[in-house]
Amino acid sequence: MYRIWKILRVLVSLLLLVAVGVPALLYVLLSIDSVQNNLREVVQTEFSRQLGAKVTIGRFGVRPFSRVTLADIALTDSSGTDTIATIERVSAGIETARLLRSGDIVVDFALIDGLHCRLWREAPDSPLNIAPIVEHIKANRNQNREEKPFELSINSVIVRRGGLDYDVRDAAPADSGHFDRNHIRLRELAINAFIPEISNNNYSISLDHLSAHEQSGLAINRLRLQAHLGNNLLHIAGLELETGRTNLSFDTIVMPVALIRCGCAHLATAAFSCRTSPLWKAISASSASRCR
Repeated sequence: MYRIWKILRVLVSLLLLVAVGVPALLYVLLSIDSVQNNLREVVQTEFSRQLGAKVTIGRFGVRPFSRVTLADIALTDSSGTDTIATIERVSAGIETARLLRSGDIVVDFALIDGLHCRLWREAPDSPLNIAPIVEHIKANRNQNREEKPFELSINSVIVRRGGLDYDVRDAAPADSGHFDRNHIRLRELAINAFIPEISNNNYSISLDHLSAHEQSGLAINRLRLQAHLGNNLLHIAGLELETGRTNLSFDTIVMPVALIRCGCAHLATAAFSCRTSPLWKAISASSASRCR
């Protein structure tokens, strides 16, 4: 009996050592600079392969079991000559306890700080500079028809100090102070959102705040909405837009995905109202648009 007790005690001790020692060893390994640098190489190589473009990451940091931080990120075309986007810092935290308990991937927060995108086309009817990336992603999807089921949720998405440049290169710039659709400069882009579901067939987002300023003086003080994409339909509810002196609010909008893909939005008799200051007159209307 005493021998059995000794064997059980040894087994329990080994299990405790594994339960404590393995996480501790992983913690130490993930804190080593050389290990983090190797992880950086793996991550940027995989992103480059998935996008068909060159992704570089300047710094990669891991706080074991809770947070990942990437800094000095750049996305360029396959030749490395056209910089499409840069990000100063990306941080993400994962709810490790829930992952271990249920297997669900829940991102506690995702912070994107200092994002700047540069989009351009040579002429109004020319493809965007990101067209090769889009085609590469589509080709990968077609090759991997049998996708494994997945589900992800993000409790908080924050974008700070964002910017976007869009240019039609052969178009002359408009007069100063006028909005120029061929040369758009968005600055101070800020986003606060909650993404309760991202899966193979369903996408949901709750956008609490989006604001930005354009070089012409136009400003989006706040855009908010709740959107769900599934069953070949896009549902948008609670859409509200606040600009300089104008507030717009819309009833629920339903857009069939097929019509969105052909470049036309079917607004299912979407009633909307707007109020402008200082007149504060309410206007209501309804509209519908169909692809022909």
